[in-house]
Amino acid sequence: MPRQGIGELLHTTIELMRAKGMRYTFRRIMEYFALKSRFDYAILHKYRANIIKEIQGSQMCLNLGDTGVHRNLFLRGYHEKESTEIFKGELSKGMRVLDIGANIGYYPLIEAKIVGHEGKVYAIEPDPENFAALVFNIRLNGYEGYVEPYQLAMGNKQGKILLERDPWHCNWHRITREETQYCIEVRATTVDAFCKDKEIDLVRMDVEGFEYYIVKGMRRTLETNRPLKIFIEIHPAAIENYYGENTQEVLQTLARHAFRLRYMAGTNQKAGRWWETVSPKIGKRVDIPLGELLEDSKLRSVLLKSGAYRVFLVR
Repeated sequence: MPRQGIGELLHTTIELMRAKGMRYTFRRIMEYFALKSRFDYAILHKYRANIIKEIQGSQMCLNLGDTGVHRNLFLRGYHEKESTEIFKGELSKGMRVLDIGANIGYYPLIEAKIVGHEGKVYAIEPDPENFAALVFNIRLNGYEGYVEPYQLAMGNKQGKILLERDPWHCNWHRITREETQYCIEVRATTVDAFCKDKEIDLVRMDVEGFEYYIVKGMRRTLETNRPLKIFIEIHPAAIENYYGENTQEVLQTLARHAFRLRYMAGTNQKAGRWWETVSPKIGKRVDIPLGELLEDSKLRSVLLKSGAYRVFLVR
C-alpha cells in the first residue's frame, strides 16, 4: 500500500474513533481490507479514479476510491444479489416507482430499464456527492425522460435535517440529530407531500433506520395508493437504539393497511432462523398477512429485535 494511502487510512481511523467509537471503527477497517485478491487491491488503490462498467444491464460510473457500494459493484457486478433478483421479478413495464435512498443509482437504473418510457421512477437522494453520481448515471444511460432525481431526504416533516456522512461507505449515510464533523444540512419532505399529485405503484426504501419516520410521513399515500408494493429494509437495532423509537409501530402501521409478506431477503442469522419457521428458504415467495405474523409473540419478537432484514410487502 502506498505511503500516502497509509497516512489517509490512519487519519480517517483516528477521526472515526473520536466520532463513533472503537467498535464502529474496527468494523470499517475490516471491511476496508476485505478485497478478493492482490490484483483487486492494486487496482482500487493505485487508480483512485472513475471507471464505467455495465451493471445489471445499465452503465454505471464507479469511483474506485470508495470502499462501499462502488467497490462492491466493481468487483461483483451486483449489490445485494438476492434482493436484486426478487426486486427485478416484481417490477414490470409502465410501473411508477418511488425510490427512497437512491444513492448512486443502482436500484433506480434497474427500475428504469424495466419500467421503460411508459413508467416513471422518482429517485430520492439527499447526499450531494451521491446525488451528482446518480444524475450522471441517469444521463449516461439516456434515462432522463422517465427517471426524475430529487436531492431530498424523506421523513415525517418538511424542513431541514442533518445527514451524517459515512467517510468510507457512500451507502451508509444516515439522518441524525447529533451534529458531528461528518454532518451536513439537507432538505427534507414527506412521502405524502411529495406524492400529493403523483400515483405510485411501488416504494423501495433503505435508509439505515430512518424508515420509522418515513412511514409516519406516508400514511395518506398508504391509504390512497392501491394496489401498492413496498420493498423496505427494516433496521430494528437502529430504530430502537439510535433513534429511540419503536419498530413495532412501523410494522403495525403497514399491517393496518393490509400489507402481506411476499419475500424476505438479506437477513442476519436471527431473522434467518425465524424465516425458517415461515418458509424453508430465504427468498422463497410466500403470501402471509403481516398482521398475522405480528400476532405470534415469538415471530414478533424476532421481527422487533433483529439487526436488519429486507421484506417485500404487497396488497
